[in-house]
Formats: sequence, structure tokens, C-alpha cells
Amino acid sequence: MAKYKCKYCKEKDDEISLVTEIIEGKRQKDHKDGKWKKGDKYERKVRYHQSCHDKQKRENREWDDCYNTILDAHGAEVIPPSFVGLLQRLRNGNPITGMRKGDTKHFKQGFPYPVIAECYRQKKDLILWKKRQWDGSDGKFFHFVLSFYILDIINGVNYKMENEKLVKQKEEQQSQLAKDYYDEDEEWTFNNEKNKNDISDLLG
Repeated sequence: MAKYKCKYCKEKDDEISLVTEIIEGKRQKDHKDGKWKKGDKYERKVRYHQSCHDKQKRENREWDDCYNTILDAHGAEVIPPSFVGLLQRLRNGNPITGMRKGDTKHFKQGFPYPVIAECYRQKKDLILWKKRQWDGSDGKFFHFVLSFYILDIINGVNYKMENEKLVKQKEEQQSQLAKDYYDEDEEWTFNNEKNKNDISDLLG
């Protein structure tokens, strides 16, 4: 049986263990032999484990929020495509600059998109202030902000958000334990009262 690679975790598995998604796109350039032209639409199949597919959908939502947050922080209408690549490197845990051919590429091992978005929220006022003074290109300004404003605080923001996440998880676990204990106590009380009533009925 043929095995296919999960697009998210990159592990191969049987087709029956994977879910298939159809991705639509447009050709970015003409085919050298004329099989298609730039702008032509195409479809391709991608496969995921179900759990990976759920993670990918969440990742897509987080990316959309991050993208829109950066646009808002910059007061811009679009993010330069080259800068999108840098954000993806930051997400995956790969160097922003200085990466060489043959270097190991990481995947989803960097800073989560919500962390990146939070950094831009915190620096929004500073970014907009600096933008009014900027006399270079928009593309260079995006790079400047990332290098001098975002990377300067991202480790601290990530640490704080991870701690908040752990605290929330612990509170939820404690709440669930308390609920389970309460349910068990209620059940014991109910059964105890029922047994008393059954005995009373027997005794007349």
C-alpha cells in the first residue's frame, strides 16, 4: 500500500490514515514547455493526519490574526512577500539572516504566531511614530521594525505567554478535579440516602 507524507508533521502513513484536502492556486510563471501560463488555476492534493489537520487549521487562523495585526501596527495595506518569508522563518525557528544552503531547516519550532502578533500590538504606537519619520522604502521599514523592535522583546513576550498558558491549564485541571470530586460526593450522598430509604421500606 502506498504511503503519503502528512503536510504538517512530514511523517509518512497509509492513505487510509490520512485526510485529503484540495488546495487551489495560480501559476506564478509560464511553463517552459507551454503546459500552462502564468495566472492559470490549478489544484493539488495535500494529506494530513486528522490531529495534524486540526493543528493546521488552528495555525491558519493564528496566521491570519498575526498578518492583520502587523498590517494594523504598520498602518499598511499589504505585507511585502519577502517579509512574509521572514515571518515564516521566525515561526519555524530558522535564522532570519545568514542561513546557508545545507543548514538544517526546522519546522514549527520557533515562536508561535500569537506571540509574534502580541509583540506588534505592544510596539504599535512606537512603529507608527517611527513610520512618520522614515524616509526609506516600506520593505526596509518592515525589516527595520522586526530587527530592532520585535526581536528585542519576543523572548520576554514568549516566556510570559507560556507561563500564562501553564497557569491557565493548571487552573482548568484543578477546576475539573473539584468538579469530579463534587460529582462523586453527590453520587455517594444520593446512593446513601437511597439505601436508607430501601432499608426503611423493608422494616415497614
